[in-house]
Amino acid sequence: MKKKIAIVLDVKKYDWNGGINYFNNLINIINLKNYNFYIITGFSTKIDKSLFDSNFKFIKSKFCDPYSLGWFLRKIIFKIFQTDILLIKFLLKKKFEFVSHSISLGKQKKIKVINWIADLQPLILKNNYKSRDIKKHYNQFNQFLKFSDKLIFSSFTEKEKFERIYNVQNKKKLFVFKNIPKIIKKKKIVNFEKLQKKFNIKKNFFFIPNQFWKHKNHLCLFKAIKQLKKYNLEFIFSGNINDYRHEKYYKSLKNFIKLNNLKNNIKILGNISYNDVVSLIIHSKALINPSNYEGWSTSVEEAKIYKKFMILSDIDTHLEQVKNRNFFFKKNDYKSLKDKILYFSKKKTIKHSYAQIQKNYYKRTLIKKNQIKNIYV
Repeated sequence: MKKKIAIVLDVKKYDWNGGINYFNNLINIINLKNYNFYIITGFSTKIDKSLFDSNFKFIKSKFCDPYSLGWFLRKIIFKIFQTDILLIKFLLKKKFEFVSHSISLGKQKKIKVINWIADLQPLILKNNYKSRDIKKHYNQFNQFLKFSDKLIFSSFTEKEKFERIYNVQNKKKLFVFKNIPKIIKKKKIVNFEKLQKKFNIKKNFFFIPNQFWKHKNHLCLFKAIKQLKKYNLEFIFSGNINDYRHEKYYKSLKNFIKLNNLKNNIKILGNISYNDVVSLIIHSKALINPSNYEGWSTSVEEAKIYKKFMILSDIDTHLEQVKNRNFFFKKNDYKSLKDKILYFSKKKTIKHSYAQIQKNYYKRTLIKKNQIKNIYV
């Protein structure tokens, strides 16, 4: 009989593409003959089910409706008894054996809790967060440590930071699972002519598939592009343009484009389909990630799968992900970034067959299967 795993998303809206991709990749790695995965949300939760792998099933619960009576009762009971009694009863009634990647159930032993900390950014880049949000994340991560049976990190870099911050004594419950994106089928790869017509792009472009969040450090890249203006290079950006922590950030980037007359160099596509993202990576000159912080960069993993050149900030996570030091520029140094872009703009784009890409992918997937197999037991 298959074991049932619940991922609880008790939020008003879930539109984090990186999180959705992570869950889809996770379900692709795990042996589905042994497990059934469910997304548990509230009736009012805004979530695009079509973005999730078809192997996920969805269940709605009144206890997961943010700011509803049931939701408030859960919070009050948890504060008093340090146990999420109402949600536990709901999950037991539905015969769930695991809660994964999302929530603390508190003091209880009836359901195994496996949590995921994507990154520790709120505790490291404190200038990007309000003090109450820093405190909220610190307490949440501390609850994960106290009440989870196992705690997953996306990189050894983040795991080691966590151990230092929380002075972790029992390290046996801490695991690392390095996310690997799911390869798309050959027929799903969009040829360049169709992409060119759809997005009105030039042939030799650089691609940046990052959300427009402040820590992704687009401004450093924009400054480098300004320095490269005379070379007539094109930079294609995709991703969510809204940063709830810094609502004026995207507007400031648009102003920079306008003031420096970079509209012919910078094209912003916003949210696009995953097939288009992968296809743009494949047809690009190189992928760029100038980020100031990553728990584990999915776009870097995608570039590795499809064997693309990369230009990356030298943050510790990127250094863990990629061994080729030729791909790195000094973080926040737009002149160093400019030099790397110019170097790769002159490099011949290498095309790989789908068979080569598949071989590369399956080799990497086998390693991930070995990483995850001891977690869901």
